Amino acid sequence: MLLAMAADLLLVLALVIMREALHKVEFGMPWTLKIHVPIAVFTVILYFPTAWAGYQLYRGQDTRRRLRILDRLLLPARVLTLVTSLMVEFIKP
Repeated sequence: MLLAMAADLLLVLALVIMREALHKVEFGMPWTLKIHVPIAVFTVILYFPTAWAGYQLYRGQDTRRRLRILDRLLLPARVLTLVTSLMVEFIKP
């Protein structure tokens, strides 16, 4: 799971560097990006507490309850990020 999170963060970094994604975030952007960007940011932010809770579980602390809650948020957010990224690519306003 840690590898998947790292790969996703590297993808975000690549988009920022190679496609200048931060410069495209503005009020006049297409509606598909207005939906995608907040969901994607929420997903990336959720990676950090999830990774920390996983690390604490690895170290012997019982964080299973917190991980279940984070998983119930992270999985749908990640799926929505995928769906909205496909919308951005294939639905042209």
